[in-house]
Amino acid sequence: MRRFLLIVLPMGLVGLVAGPVIGMLIVEYSYDDPNSFGAAEGGFVGFLYGLYIGPPVGLVLGVLLALVVSKKSTKHPE
Repeated sequence: MRRFLLIVLPMGLVGLVAGPVIGMLIVEYSYDDPNSFGAAEGGFVGFLYGLYIGPPVGLVLGVLLALVVSKKSTKHPE
């Protein structure tokens, strides 16, 4: 259980940090002119969506990673 939490919680924090940054970059660079005011305004909206979506995605990835690691550690070579 402790190993599980040591994997899941950092992934949630990574999602909290990376989600908004990735959302902002995707929205800003989807505009024709990334230096325009509309792109900056859209980038802020992307930041907010990333803040909303990033942590749950990080937690889900952390749970999946923890399950994969726990399955590998329970296998015993014969």
